[in-house]
Amino acid sequence: MTKQVLTVLLAGLAVAAAAQQRTQQFGVTLATAQVRALSRTVQATAAVAADEATELPVTARFDGWIGKLPVNTTYQRVRRGEVLCTIYSPGLYAAEQDYAFAAHHQQLLAASSVPGVAAGGRALLADAAARLRQMQVPEEEITRLIAGGEPRQEFALTAPRDGIVEQRGVLPGEQVHAGTRLFTLIGLAPIWANAAVAEADLGLIEVGQQASLSLDAFPGRMYQARVAFITPKVDAASRTAAVRLVLPNVDRALTPGMFGRVRIAVDMGRRLTVPASAVLQSGETARVFVAGGDGRFTQRAVSVGPQVGEVIVIRSGLRAGERVAAGASFLIASEAQLSAAAGSFAPPPPGVAGAPAAATASLLLTTDPSPARKGANTFRVLLRDAHGAPIVGAQVTLTLAMPAMPAMGMAAKLVRVAMHDAGGGRYQGSGALDSGGQWQVTIVASQGGRLLAREQTSLRAEGGM
Repeated sequence: MTKQVLTVLLAGLAVAAAAQQRTQQFGVTLATAQVRALSRTVQATAAVAADEATELPVTARFDGWIGKLPVNTTYQRVRRGEVLCTIYSPGLYAAEQDYAFAAHHQQLLAASSVPGVAAGGRALLADAAARLRQMQVPEEEITRLIAGGEPRQEFALTAPRDGIVEQRGVLPGEQVHAGTRLFTLIGLAPIWANAAVAEADLGLIEVGQQASLSLDAFPGRMYQARVAFITPKVDAASRTAAVRLVLPNVDRALTPGMFGRVRIAVDMGRRLTVPASAVLQSGETARVFVAGGDGRFTQRAVSVGPQVGEVIVIRSGLRAGERVAAGASFLIASEAQLSAAAGSFAPPPPGVAGAPAAATASLLLTTDPSPARKGANTFRVLLRDAHGAPIVGAQVTLTLAMPAMPAMGMAAKLVRVAMHDAGGGRYQGSGALDSGGQWQVTIVASQGGRLLAREQTSLRAEGGM
């Protein structure tokens, strides 16, 4: 091997080692943008409610007075054919008497040889039967009268279906008229569950999707349901909309008012994704840092979609298979922004030592208010040389970053503060922090293309996330 070839190889190894050292210094991990099948689970609280389609009014079809009232409380369960109440009705008694009279004489007139007499008897009986049917007298009662049964003064009103009594509108002895609503029954099978879905998740919900429901009343049991309706209104206070689920409730165990939790699995198809920690979002912009083959990172704007677990959807700006920085990317952002001034982000050329020039000044950071808080803040940096004298006319850049928190559904954040020379070695700028918590701070000062000082520290901002 010639000396020239050996020199080139050693220079290449030095570049690679310097790049690796720089990557390790930042704590950077690489991830590959890849297409994967995504599904997301929308979760919401829910309350069981009666199916409005099963609501059934029970009304009086004739005038009278309430007699017995076996069903005398609301929410009482009833079975089809069960007696709800009895009604004493002189009008119904008279109609049954007329029918019994017509039935008796129709039999006598049927044998008459006089033209029209037999037909008149049949017509009289038919009119009397029609009057009873208008009063909704059951066919069993009419058959009983034909067989010679005595007319009744008190009529039993029975439940037309299984259900519970949602409303009871009468008392014993109360007078009622034809058309008076006596009871309102609701069925329990099927039944509804109204889920309060967050406004941000409404775009993922479609009619027909399958859902599962767990209830506080039955721990450990899961009920299957389907999305039947999405209410076209968002509550202004809670920012949620009611999504109606329908459950068969065959065993009628679920009753209105029960509280539970809904999980709706949403198939999002195959999407291009990267780890959420790889994306830096600042305002309306989002960026990733694409790894090159020589240890460099190229900053690139991307369009992002929803975050699903620990990955985030990339709509455009990146191709499958490209490698991106997935950890400590806020430091790369600072370095990328300041590399021209500091000369420390790109790996050194062959034959040059990898360490940047030593800093010759010191930095002191203060904030107003102190400590910093969520919202607007003023940042001040005091820049002094090795002898403590102030340095004026420098270029000072301050960057604050917060790593992604996938478990909390929060992407990485980056805030850049433009610092101006306030005189006497003091540099000042204003910036807004959109959350409290621990922020990583990078401050770089340079002058005439020469690095004066570089410091990485942290500050804790007060206020919620």
